[in-house]
Amino acid sequence: MNQKLYEEIKDTLNKNPKKDELSGLLQKILNEEKGIYEDNEGKCRMISLDTSSTKSGWAYFEAGELILSGELDYSKEKDSEIRVEEMIMSIYKVLSTYNPDIIVAEKNTVGRNARTERMLGHIVGSVKGYALAFYKEFTTLSPTEWRKAVKKDVACPRKREEAKEWAIKMVKDKYGIDVSDNEAEAILIGDALVEIRK
Repeated sequence: MNQKLYEEIKDTLNKNPKKDELSGLLQKILNEEKGIYEDNEGKCRMISLDTSSTKSGWAYFEAGELILSGELDYSKEKDSEIRVEEMIMSIYKVLSTYNPDIIVAEKNTVGRNARTERMLGHIVGSVKGYALAFYKEFTTLSPTEWRKAVKKDVACPRKREEAKEWAIKMVKDKYGIDVSDNEAEAILIGDALVEIRK
Protein backbone atom coordinates (compact mmCIF):
# COMPACT_ATOMS: atom_id res chain seq x y z
CA MET A 1 0.00 0.00 0.00
CA ASN A 2 1.41 3.41 -0.93
CA GLN A 3 1.92 6.06 1.73
CA LYS A 4 -0.60 8.50 0.25
CA LEU A 5 -3.40 5.94 0.44
CA TYR A 6 -2.32 4.91 3.93
CA GLU A 7 -2.58 8.52 5.12
CA GLU A 8 -5.97 8.89 3.42
CA ILE A 9 -7.27 5.79 5.21
CA LYS A 10 -6.12 7.16 8.57
CA ASP A 11 -7.65 10.59 7.94
CA THR A 12 -10.97 9.14 6.76
CA LEU A 13 -11.33 6.74 9.68
CA ASN A 14 -10.49 9.48 12.19
CA LYS A 15 -13.38 11.74 11.10
CA ASN A 16 -16.39 9.39 11.55
CA PRO A 17 -16.86 8.67 7.82
CA LYS A 18 -20.20 8.24 6.05
CA LYS A 19 -21.15 5.05 4.22
CA ASP A 20 -20.34 6.42 0.75
CA GLU A 21 -16.91 7.61 1.96
CA LEU A 22 -16.17 4.13 3.29
CA SER A 23 -17.32 2.55 0.02
CA GLY A 24 -15.03 4.85 -1.95
CA LEU A 25 -12.14 4.07 0.37
CA LEU A 26 -12.74 0.34 0.06
CA GLN A 27 -12.65 0.62 -3.75
CA LYS A 28 -9.34 2.47 -3.57
CA ILE A 29 -7.91 -0.26 -1.33
CA LEU A 30 -9.08 -2.96 -3.75
CA ASN A 31 -7.55 -1.06 -6.67
CA GLU A 32 -4.31 -0.73 -4.73
CA GLU A 33 -4.21 -4.46 -4.02
CA LYS A 34 -4.63 -5.10 -7.74
CA GLY A 35 -1.79 -2.64 -8.28
CA ILE A 36 0.57 -4.97 -6.43
CA TYR A 37 0.43 -7.14 -9.53
CA GLU A 38 -0.40 -4.62 -12.26
CA ASP A 39 0.82 -1.06 -12.65
CA ASN A 40 -0.74 1.47 -15.03
CA GLU A 41 0.63 -0.46 -18.00
CA GLY A 42 -0.57 -3.79 -16.61
CA LYS A 43 2.94 -4.88 -15.63
CA CYS A 44 4.04 -6.09 -12.22
CA ARG A 45 7.61 -5.04 -11.43
CA MET A 46 9.82 -7.38 -9.44
CA ILE A 47 13.44 -7.40 -8.25
CA SER A 48 15.02 -10.71 -7.25
CA LEU A 49 18.22 -10.86 -5.25
CA ASP A 50 20.97 -13.35 -4.54
CA THR A 51 22.71 -11.49 -1.73
CA SER A 52 26.27 -11.75 -0.50
CA SER A 53 28.64 -9.46 1.38
CA THR A 54 31.08 -9.57 -1.56
CA LYS A 55 29.05 -10.02 -4.77
CA SER A 56 25.27 -9.82 -5.02
CA GLY A 57 23.24 -10.67 -8.09
CA TRP A 58 20.01 -8.90 -9.00
CA ALA A 59 17.38 -9.29 -11.70
CA TYR A 60 14.52 -7.05 -12.80
CA PHE A 61 11.28 -8.53 -14.14
CA GLU A 62 8.17 -6.96 -15.64
CA ALA A 63 4.98 -9.04 -15.84
CA GLY A 64 7.03 -12.17 -15.14
CA GLU A 65 9.53 -11.49 -17.95
CA LEU A 66 13.23 -10.90 -17.35
CA ILE A 67 14.20 -7.40 -18.47
CA LEU A 68 17.65 -6.79 -17.01
CA SER A 69 20.11 -8.25 -14.53
CA GLY A 70 23.44 -7.39 -12.99
CA GLU A 71 25.98 -7.95 -10.25
CA LEU A 72 27.13 -5.67 -7.44
CA ASP A 73 30.82 -6.38 -6.75
CA TYR A 74 32.52 -5.22 -3.55
CA SER A 75 34.96 -8.11 -3.28
CA LYS A 76 37.96 -5.74 -3.34
CA GLU A 77 36.89 -4.00 -0.13
CA LYS A 78 38.72 -5.73 2.73
CA ASP A 79 36.82 -4.11 5.62
CA SER A 80 33.71 -6.28 6.04
CA GLU A 81 31.66 -3.57 7.79
CA ILE A 82 32.30 -1.06 5.01
CA ARG A 83 31.66 -3.77 2.40
CA VAL A 84 28.26 -4.64 3.89
CA GLU A 85 27.25 -0.97 4.10
CA GLU A 86 28.28 -0.35 0.49
CA MET A 87 26.41 -3.47 -0.63
CA ILE A 88 23.23 -2.37 1.15
CA MET A 89 23.42 1.13 -0.36
CA SER A 90 23.97 -0.31 -3.85
CA ILE A 91 20.98 -2.64 -3.47
CA TYR A 92 18.91 0.37 -2.32
CA LYS A 93 20.00 2.18 -5.50
CA VAL A 94 18.80 -0.73 -7.66
CA LEU A 95 15.49 -0.82 -5.78
CA SER A 96 14.92 2.94 -6.05
CA THR A 97 15.84 2.89 -9.76
CA TYR A 98 13.39 0.14 -10.75
CA ASN A 99 10.75 0.74 -8.05
CA PRO A 100 9.55 -2.88 -7.85
CA ASP A 101 6.17 -3.96 -6.50
CA ILE A 102 7.70 -7.20 -5.24
CA ILE A 103 11.17 -7.91 -3.83
CA VAL A 104 12.27 -11.52 -3.46
CA ALA A 105 15.58 -12.58 -1.90
CA GLU A 106 17.22 -15.90 -1.18
CA LYS A 107 16.53 -17.00 2.38
CA ASN A 108 19.59 -17.38 4.59
CA THR A 109 20.53 -21.02 5.05
CA VAL A 110 21.84 -22.65 8.22
CA GLY A 111 25.36 -24.01 7.91
CA ARG A 112 27.41 -20.95 7.03
CA ASN A 113 29.77 -19.60 9.67
CA ALA A 114 28.37 -17.14 12.22
CA ARG A 115 30.18 -14.10 10.76
CA THR A 116 28.84 -14.74 7.27
CA GLU A 117 25.34 -15.33 8.66
CA ARG A 118 25.49 -12.04 10.53
CA MET A 119 26.55 -10.08 7.43
CA LEU A 120 23.89 -11.70 5.26
CA GLY A 121 21.33 -11.06 7.98
CA HIS A 122 22.20 -7.34 7.91
CA ILE A 123 21.82 -7.20 4.12
CA VAL A 124 18.55 -9.14 3.85
CA GLY A 125 17.16 -7.36 6.92
CA SER A 126 17.96 -4.00 5.34
CA VAL A 127 16.18 -5.02 2.14
CA LYS A 128 13.14 -6.05 4.16
CA GLY A 129 13.28 -2.71 5.97
CA TYR A 130 13.28 -0.92 2.61
CA ALA A 131 10.25 -2.93 1.51
CA LEU A 132 8.35 -2.09 4.69
CA ALA A 133 9.25 1.60 4.49
CA PHE A 134 8.07 1.92 0.90
CA TYR A 135 5.06 -0.43 1.11
CA LYS A 136 6.54 -3.13 -1.15
CA GLU A 137 5.84 -6.83 -0.92
CA PHE A 138 8.87 -8.71 0.42
CA THR A 139 9.37 -12.46 0.39
CA THR A 140 12.19 -15.00 0.54
CA LEU A 141 12.78 -18.40 -1.05
CA SER A 142 15.19 -20.98 0.28
CA PRO A 143 17.67 -22.53 -2.19
CA THR A 144 15.64 -25.75 -2.06
CA GLU A 145 12.39 -23.91 -2.85
CA TRP A 146 13.63 -21.89 -5.80
CA ARG A 147 15.65 -24.72 -7.33
CA LYS A 148 12.67 -27.06 -7.12
CA ALA A 149 10.48 -24.46 -8.87
CA VAL A 150 12.83 -23.88 -11.83
CA LYS A 151 14.61 -27.18 -12.38
CA LYS A 152 11.67 -28.99 -14.04
CA ASP A 153 13.14 -32.39 -14.94
CA VAL A 154 16.77 -31.23 -14.76
CA ALA A 155 18.71 -32.59 -11.79
CA CYS A 156 20.39 -29.97 -9.60
CA PRO A 157 23.75 -30.88 -8.00
CA ARG A 158 23.96 -30.80 -4.21
CA LYS A 159 27.48 -29.42 -3.90
CA ARG A 160 27.64 -25.60 -3.70
CA GLU A 161 30.10 -24.98 -6.54
CA GLU A 162 28.42 -27.49 -8.84
CA ALA A 163 25.02 -25.93 -8.08
CA LYS A 164 26.39 -22.52 -9.09
CA GLU A 165 27.61 -23.91 -12.41
CA TRP A 166 24.20 -25.52 -12.88
CA ALA A 167 22.52 -22.12 -12.36
CA ILE A 168 24.79 -20.49 -14.97
CA LYS A 169 23.91 -23.22 -17.48
CA MET A 170 20.18 -22.97 -16.74
CA VAL A 171 20.22 -19.23 -17.49
CA LYS A 172 22.34 -19.73 -20.61
CA ASP A 173 19.95 -22.39 -21.92
CA LYS A 174 16.81 -20.35 -21.19
CA TYR A 175 17.91 -16.79 -22.01
CA GLY A 176 21.04 -17.26 -24.14
CA ILE A 177 23.10 -14.96 -21.92
CA ASP A 178 26.41 -15.44 -20.14
CA VAL A 179 26.27 -14.28 -16.53
CA SER A 180 28.09 -14.84 -13.24
CA ASP A 181 26.85 -17.39 -10.74
CA ASN A 182 25.39 -14.67 -8.48
CA GLU A 183 23.52 -13.06 -11.36
CA ALA A 184 22.32 -16.46 -12.58
CA GLU A 185 20.92 -17.36 -9.18
CA ALA A 186 19.18 -13.98 -8.87
CA ILE A 187 17.51 -14.59 -12.26
CA LEU A 188 16.43 -18.08 -11.26
CA ILE A 189 15.06 -16.87 -7.91
CA GLY A 190 12.86 -14.46 -9.87
CA ASP A 191 11.86 -17.20 -12.33
CA ALA A 192 10.97 -19.41 -9.37
CA LEU A 193 8.59 -16.88 -7.80
CA VAL A 194 6.90 -16.39 -11.17
CA GLU A 195 6.46 -20.18 -11.48
CA ILE A 196 5.21 -20.56 -7.90
CA ARG A 197 2.58 -17.85 -8.36
CA LYS A 198 1.25 -18.97 -11.73
